[in-house]
Amino acid sequence: MRAGKRWHRAVAILAVAGLAVSVLANCAAQSIGVTVLYRTASVETLSPQIGPWIKIVNSSKVDLELASVTVRYYFTAEPGAVYSIGCVNADIGCDKINAAVHDLQPTAVNADRYVEVGFSKSAGSVQPDADSGVLRVLVFRSDGEMTDQSDDYSFSAVDRSFV
Repeated sequence: MRAGKRWHRAVAILAVAGLAVSVLANCAAQSIGVTVLYRTASVETLSPQIGPWIKIVNSSKVDLELASVTVRYYFTAEPGAVYSIGCVNADIGCDKINAAVHDLQPTAVNADRYVEVGFSKSAGSVQPDADSGVLRVLVFRSDGEMTDQSDDYSFSAVDRSFV
């Protein structure tokens, strides 16, 4: 059921208001009124960049402080690769986005690193029944080489529009 799919394996943890809520494939954090929509940056398995385009939807009855939200995108690093990260654009402003690449300990199938995206206090909040707007975060190899996304846990070649 494609319409009900949220973050197609792209988010394993969504931390809201200090709570860590597991969000697995085909599940959403609906009990707290937050959904993270995802689309892939590049549908090609070999790409100069990887990373999510995301939209955070607040379907609760209260404002959602973005500073309390953390989104993770899981991938497998290429041997010996060093990664850089950047916010390409964000409707709320890239200066309000915090993003970093971290080692995943312990590693998992198709994931030994993750991109963690968070927000500064100045990012504000998402009102009830509204969304954060689009955030584009890209990760690229510092040596300019291509990255193989075929073995990345969060990658989906079919999610060209938000799901």
